Amino acid sequence: MIDHAVKFVRQYQPDFDIERIPMDDPETYAMIARGETLGLFQIEAGWVADVLRQMKPTRFEDIIATISLCRPGPMEHIPDYIAGKQDPAGVKYLHPDLEPILSETYGVMVYQEQIIQIAHRLAGLSLGQADLLRRAIAKKKRGDMEKYGRLFMEALEQRGYSHEVATALYDQMIRFANYGFNKCHATPYAKVAYQTAYLKRHHPVAFMAALMNSVMGQEAKLALYIEECRRLGIQVLPPDVNTSFARFVPDGNTIRFGLGAVKNIGLNAVEAIVAAREEGGLSPASGTSASGWTCGRSAAAPWSR
Repeated sequence: MIDHAVKFVRQYQPDFDIERIPMDDPETYAMIARGETLGLFQIEAGWVADVLRQMKPTRFEDIIATISLCRPGPMEHIPDYIAGKQDPAGVKYLHPDLEPILSETYGVMVYQEQIIQIAHRLAGLSLGQADLLRRAIAKKKRGDMEKYGRLFMEALEQRGYSHEVATALYDQMIRFANYGFNKCHATPYAKVAYQTAYLKRHHPVAFMAALMNSVMGQEAKLALYIEECRRLGIQVLPPDVNTSFARFVPDGNTIRFGLGAVKNIGLNAVEAIVAAREEGGLSPASGTSASGWTCGRSAAAPWSR
């Protein structure tokens, strides 16, 4: 869908490169913060839009966290993240040494990479040992959890942390196992989500045309996106055998309805209409509906499935 939107954009901005858009665009984040996420990758759902309205994301890291938290399990920590974002100074850490690791997510353990950082930086475990601890916690293997959990807590105490802090931190990491997500997995999803948001904010006609093409055949979804076009002030022009193509296409500041989305008109009929128009034009036969027009080239062209 993004590729199709980019092709539409390049019709009037030939040098547009989706990989070079600013990742800190205030207008894009403002739109997301308003919950205007219909059609956006991974953050379209209504309840996610509600989360974003409360969170008011201002940076790419917020999008990564949203995708990681808006899943069964981590959802319970969304209020903590939002509260931390609204009042970073009020975030409480189990130990001050955790702040450099967890400040990005306002004191909430969100990513599995944070487990590795805690085990390596605080307990002094090697990166290999830290990853084994992460795997043991993530897979909930009792034997491995006991082995590496004991190693982790003993290492913490040897480095001067109290038994209470070591135990509480490990317990927190165990609870994290129920929802931990890899940041390296969430980041590409967040990037695509942001790209769709940027396109919607700055190139809405191209974006909505490409979006509607992606759901052709899904009547309910298509109707939803047509209504979104109206909200955005984009007119969706009716199907026209003289100007429409098989797919939705931008037409200035409007979008021309795709003939392929017209119910009960097959692809063969659409191709015949477009081919006839390009070769010899169309002329009115009886009325103004698609079925009432004939091809200047051949009135016997295949107009049905």
